[in-house]
Amino acid sequence: MKKLTLLLTFAVLTATGAIAQDYNASVGLRGGLQDSGISVKASLGGANMLEGILGLDHGTNIYLLYERNVPLDVTGLNFYYGAGGNFGNWKAGDKGKGTLGIDGVVGCEYKIAGAPIVLGVDYKPCLNIVGHTGLNVYDFGFNVWVVF
Repeated sequence: MKKLTLLLTFAVLTATGAIAQDYNASVGLRGGLQDSGISVKASLGGANMLEGILGLDHGTNIYLLYERNVPLDVTGLNFYYGAGGNFGNWKAGDKGKGTLGIDGVVGCEYKIAGAPIVLGVDYKPCLNIVGHTGLNVYDFGFNVWVVF
């Protein structure tokens, strides 16, 4: 029964995600508990987006995430989820270590009607498997994007 419920939930999210978001590209800032930096999003068509984040809090790290948008009942409000990877130089104290890992993301964003602004919140856990290894489950973020 649990497998059937999970399968039906995935099918509904995937089917309803076929509608495009309200913009094609954006650039902005992400303020996170673990990593903050510059975020760029680009539409891949339909409900598919690609997000790149240049994290600057703990060294220099690059995150590349594939995301799926699911419009909610409020115009301009989207739920999104996805996965991707990261690489860079994680700095702890005076020492830096190269890092490579996998990431997940789940969030919600709101496109302000009549303005080129999107506000969002997200949760972005990651598992670094090379270099500065470990599971980071504390990265919640607030995003502000300018869209075009």
